[in-house]
Amino acid sequence: MRHRLIDCDKLDVMKTIKYLYNMKQYTIARLLIVLFSLGVIQGCDREDILLNQPNEEVRSLGGFLANNYEYTLFSAALKYTGLLDTLTHGTGPLTVLAPSDDAFRAIGITRPSDFQRMDKDSLRYVMAYHILPFRLNLSDVPMNQAEVRYETLAGEQLYANRYLFRNDYRRAAISNSSIKAMMVTFSGAEVANCISLSNTAAPPENVGDIPFSNGVLHSLTKLMKPYPDQTVQDWLAANSDYSIFVAGLKKFGLWDELATKGPFTIFAPVNSELRRHGMTEASIAAMDVDIYIGERLFGSYIFYGQQIFIKDYYFYLSTEDQFWYVSQVRNDGAYNRIFTAKVLFGTDVSTGIYEPSFANRFLSDNVPRFYTYDYTLGVSKGTTPYLYFLRTIAENEDAFLGTGPADATTERYMVRGNDQHKNDHLCTNGVVHHLDGTLVFPEEALVSEN
Repeated sequence: MRHRLIDCDKLDVMKTIKYLYNMKQYTIARLLIVLFSLGVIQGCDREDILLNQPNEEVRSLGGFLANNYEYTLFSAALKYTGLLDTLTHGTGPLTVLAPSDDAFRAIGITRPSDFQRMDKDSLRYVMAYHILPFRLNLSDVPMNQAEVRYETLAGEQLYANRYLFRNDYRRAAISNSSIKAMMVTFSGAEVANCISLSNTAAPPENVGDIPFSNGVLHSLTKLMKPYPDQTVQDWLAANSDYSIFVAGLKKFGLWDELATKGPFTIFAPVNSELRRHGMTEASIAAMDVDIYIGERLFGSYIFYGQQIFIKDYYFYLSTEDQFWYVSQVRNDGAYNRIFTAKVLFGTDVSTGIYEPSFANRFLSDNVPRFYTYDYTLGVSKGTTPYLYFLRTIAENEDAFLGTGPADATTERYMVRGNDQHKNDHLCTNGVVHHLDGTLVFPEEALVSEN
């Protein structure tokens, strides 16, 4: 409600000053504050002065980003592409999904001047993908619905998940009391400022929302990486780090399909890992396609008909108690792909058995050791992750710390992924992830051995 405080037409400025000055409870500093707040010193050019008005000078999204030390690189990219002005002067409402400076540094962008070397149109598209042309509070994202789609300012859709994550998953029965935090992801990038919960408490409606005069901001732990004009085939062809994998796909007739509608999810093995196990472009060119099972040797890296972000693992773990995802290698009745993410392994202090856990632990002589990875992927004749249960400490260290011999059985069954910023490349027909390992050795894909 608005209240009339002073009628400027009837106000004698000098009498007011003299009256306030003579009041002993006012210091000179207080006097000046009062005068400025009433607009007396600047003159009364309004009909009246109002108290309890809504603040119409709240900072805009652009104003906040331009003056916040955590988003200097995001702000520089927005300014270079002309989008900062939209966030500063646009009436909105808008939603900004803001990657922190750490998210940019993780992909090698460390200074604002780095953007000057980039194609402005391509960069503008990626930045616009981080802006929604409407207000979206996190509580607006439906709970436990897989990959809800939202239109972005770039004209393409992103994918959102919201769910309650339970922090302690073991072989014992799972109870609701283990709920720890609300998690929200956008196209594989996690919102950074969701809160921790206790027991079964529901999250407040405004959790994770940073409001401004023309919209709302959510902070992301990493940059979303959309490629509007590239198929997964185009993306692989443009990245020389995966050229040996591309050579294998072409050799065994798996390449052309990657230009079709899909969707596909590809865990692309880096050249250095394939070379370590004797696979080069030259050796692949010399292979006889009749004596190898190509769907196993190179097709095991591809999930057909599925688009999977790394963080989707947590969604299905939390909503369906699905500890790992199993899918059969296409046209292969013997081998399965097994996908997990961010697993911590350690010994159960009561049983001495090695098992997975999501509880945080410190490393010491008296506390079980736990190892964490952004994701793990394996190929196995079984349907559970290799060395997942009932194994010794030494075996697990060989498998997950890479301390075993280069050709260890464990190495081909479980491959670790440690850098989330190399994953979730969203193309027009699927997603590509980086894989630091080899899933299948050539000798395992020989027709004569099967």
